[in-house]
Amino acid sequence: MQFIRRFSLGLVFSLVAFLFSSAISLAQTSNSELLVSWQAQTTAPVTYLGKVLPASVGPLTLSVNLLSNNRLVSLVETNVRWFLNNEPHSQGVGLSKITLLSPEARRGKIAVRVEIDFEEGKLIRRLEIPLGEAAIVVETPYPNLIIPASAFSLKATPFFFPGDGKIRYSWFVNGRDLFTETDSITVDFSNAAPGAGIFVLTQAYNPSFFQAQWFQNFRLE
Repeated sequence: MQFIRRFSLGLVFSLVAFLFSSAISLAQTSNSELLVSWQAQTTAPVTYLGKVLPASVGPLTLSVNLLSNNRLVSLVETNVRWFLNNEPHSQGVGLSKITLLSPEARRGKIAVRVEIDFEEGKLIRRLEIPLGEAAIVVETPYPNLIIPASAFSLKATPFFFPGDGKIRYSWFVNGRDLFTETDSITVDFSNAAPGAGIFVLTQAYNPSFFQAQWFQNFRLE
């Protein structure tokens, strides 16, 4: 019995040591990973330093690369499987790039998963891409929103409009259409009473019929 007990314990320790060494070996040899990148064709000013977010109307281009032992490996002969929001989207040999014309988001994000079968087994990469909303930002360099009676100027900056078409603007001051499509306005209020309230509304459109608006209340000094 003593011999059997020692033999059993030795077998267990040997098995644990083998599994541990196998795990170390696997970790050391698993030097492959998938790299997924994306590019949204939406507008953003040159001063914007973040990643340009996609709109619900694309296109959004996704690309995958295989990095193995610090070298890029061609996927021309590899079957690539794409999943969007946990559902199969497309697959094919050499399908390293796909384009989404109308990305579907869930809870404001697009869940992407890419799979391939490689020498070391199945490689998977997951990522979530936040969906942007078309917006315009208007700088208001007036402390406490108090504006001068003359040379009152505003400039609008668009964010995340789909496509590269020209954006048109409409400006309204106290409900009056200024009939200008430019991104900035200058208004003279020299004939207005001091302390009067000024309501400014601007709307932006592009050929994809995306619209965003901005509004603000001001007061004359």
